[in-house]
Amino acid sequence: MQLQHGFCGGFPGLLLFPVFRSTGLPVYEITMYPKAEILFPSPLIHRLRDIRGPLWAELVDRVSVLPETDPDNLAFVLLMIRLDNCLKCYSGSYKFMRGCEACAKQNVMQFKEEEEELITLYEQAQVDIQNYLAGKGAPPDRIIL
Repeated sequence: MQLQHGFCGGFPGLLLFPVFRSTGLPVYEITMYPKAEILFPSPLIHRLRDIRGPLWAELVDRVSVLPETDPDNLAFVLLMIRLDNCLKCYSGSYKFMRGCEACAKQNVMQFKEEEEELITLYEQAQVDIQNYLAGKGAPPDRIIL
């Protein structure tokens, strides 16, 4: 039986979502809601590639292949945490029920500024991560309002 992302036949309201394990192969789970993390997860970065222009796609291509502990990857995750307002997401909220991927895609697509501003925000997140790693300040927890 081949399982696909989407509705679970015969059980209205239940959805089938792939969960990617360390092997990179999807394992399907039945759930009421899509998988949502506490903060934006690094493995979703590559799925944001084609929702803005070429500068954004280039950034996503570069960052998505880096290890999760790389400062540039951390800066991208921090950017997404700020854009998506992850610190205010909670179980039961509309954003949580939609899942991290849908939330991130919507926020990047609906970002009102040009993509150069997204790159500028990423660069600011890079500075914040570098400062924190160098011990030059508090954790980078500012939120974009």
